[in-house]
Amino acid sequence: MAKKEEKETWEIPNFDKYDIYKLDDKFVINEKPKPKNYVVPCTFINIALLALNVCVFLSTKILVTTIIQVAK
Repeated sequence: MAKKEEKETWEIPNFDKYDIYKLDDKFVINEKPKPKNYVVPCTFINIALLALNVCVFLSTKILVTTIIQVAK
């Protein structure tokens, strides 16, 4: 049987994904950490702050109307 020749495939690395620096006359290659996505946590925090603002507004409104009625 004839053996099929295996072709070597070379892939050019994406150097934007790696930190390359020289340390003690050796090159160090580390993969860069992925950027963090803060959209979802910030959205939840914004919703919570909005709810807190509504609560403070309503309690202030109730307090003011109560004071006005007592003052009459």
